[in-house]
Formats: sequence, C-alpha cells, structure tokens
Amino acid sequence: VEKIKSEGFKLCFIDAPLLIETGLYRITDIVILVYVDRQTQVERLIKRDNISLEEAEKRIESQMSFKEKMKYAHYIIDNNGSKEYTKRQICKIIEEIISMED
Repeated sequence: VEKIKSEGFKLCFIDAPLLIETGLYRITDIVILVYVDRQTQVERLIKRDNISLEEAEKRIESQMSFKEKMKYAHYIIDNNGSKEYTKRQICKIIEEIISMED
C-alpha cells in the first residue's frame, strides 16, 4: 500500500477476506464489505472448495458474523444477485470514492 501511494496512485484495493478479523482494516481509509446470504454462502463454499455441507457450516460458524463486520464497513455490496448487479454496485462505490478526492 505504501509503495502504491509513493508512486502517486490515488486508489488501492486490497482483496482480503479476513481484512477485519486480522486487523488490516486499520491501514485502510475505506472498508467495503461484500455480503451474501447464508444459503448462497454455503452453496458457493461447497462448490468452490469441494467440501461437505457440514464442513461448510463449520467454516462459516468460525468466522466473525456479518452483523459484527458491518460495524467496520463504509460500504456494503450485496452479492446475492447477478454479476452485472454486483458490478453496478462496485462502479457506484468507486465513483463516490473518486468524487471525495475532488
């Protein structure tokens, strides 16, 4: 992040699923939290990692709750819909962030 700042870039995105849990959010100016409902989260986890329903549930239960993570978020993206819907949300947030710089 410091290298990118020193090179004059105005934006730097950190894609870190455990950003809040590890405390890395402290080095950011803005936290964007991506949300998906529990059922979709389980289904995607099973498909992505080829694990059982029980393993997926256990992994999710071990994570910080969405409600707790919301306390750290400046923006929340709803990732339950289509990729296009998610992309529109991202573009809107980026536009807002860029407009803060002016």
